[in-house]
Amino acid sequence: MSKSIICQVIAGIVAIIAVPLLYVGLMHNVSILAATGFLLFTASMLTTPILRLVTR
Repeated sequence: MSKSIICQVIAGIVAIIAVPLLYVGLMHNVSILAATGFLLFTASMLTTPILRLVTR
């Protein structure tokens, strides 16, 4: 497998982990969990566009 596919798979797993963190953080008013979930989710969603820009 190429490195970009492995990176995208890891980003997908990180996004799956980030959603419950974001949910629990917002529902229970725990700002550190919400911020961590948001940052992880945002970083995982930006992985594919960044990889496309780097490979050009």
